Amino acid sequence: MHDHHIYISAPLSSYLSSQLGRFQNLRRAFGEQFAPFTVKYIYIYIILPGLSRIGDLNRSYHLSLHVILLHCLMLTKLCFFYLFEWTYIYVCIYMYMLSI
Repeated sequence: MHDHHIYISAPLSSYLSSQLGRFQNLRRAFGEQFAPFTVKYIYIYIILPGLSRIGDLNRSYHLSLHVILLHCLMLTKLCFFYLFEWTYIYVCIYMYMLSI
């Protein structure tokens, strides 16, 4: 029987958590006015470098990218208008994953 849990390899998992920790430190340093920059920061410094690692995952692993994106959204409490930009980012990542 297939199990439908989300698996993330240990290196990728620790990589993402360290990047999110670094992001939270920056946010603390700059305060709430830092929020408009969060989408670009997560996209450039977390998602893009992570893609090469995701591509290296064993085929038996299933990584659900939209779960990671949702966690980032909840983390940053982005306003509604940024969701449009997130949709574009998600589509780009999905197309990239199809091409692997």
